[in-house]
Amino acid sequence: MVAGEGGAGYAVQIADSNAVNWGGILLFYFPSGTTPTCLNAPAYTGVEFSIKGSAPSGKIAVNLGMLDTIAVADHGLCDNATAADCKNANIEWPLPSDPAAWAHVQVPWSAFTPGIGSGRACVPVTGQNIVQLAIQPLMSYPPPNYMLAPGPYMIAVDNVRFY
Repeated sequence: MVAGEGGAGYAVQIADSNAVNWGGILLFYFPSGTTPTCLNAPAYTGVEFSIKGSAPSGKIAVNLGMLDTIAVADHGLCDNATAADCKNANIEWPLPSDPAAWAHVQVPWSAFTPGIGSGRACVPVTGQNIVQLAIQPLMSYPPPNYMLAPGPYMIAVDNVRFY
């Protein structure tokens, strides 16, 4: 926990100054128990939050897991042959150029790349059946060989809500 945007309250932060293999992930997980549960927010336009920090690529990934894109083994409804065939909706988003400055981010449902559900069906984001929200720093894959080049990262997130 760190001071929140404008010094009010607290924000959550993940950081690794010595990342040598991979990055981290900040996960807001909504269901409880073994019965699939979810949030329904189709009356809203999307999800918003405040963020600051840095990542090797200068970007974050925002992933939205929905009941239809979460594998059955994880209490979702996606019953593809392997759990890896179930994909959450996602979008990449640039971090602020100043890692100490808070930026307000609004991601409309329509901006997400659709997820993949059972039968490899496209699952568009409508705000319905939301199970999890993940925000993670993205590592870089620089030329000429485009191999993973992990590095230090720090992201802080505050004021997560629907708009």
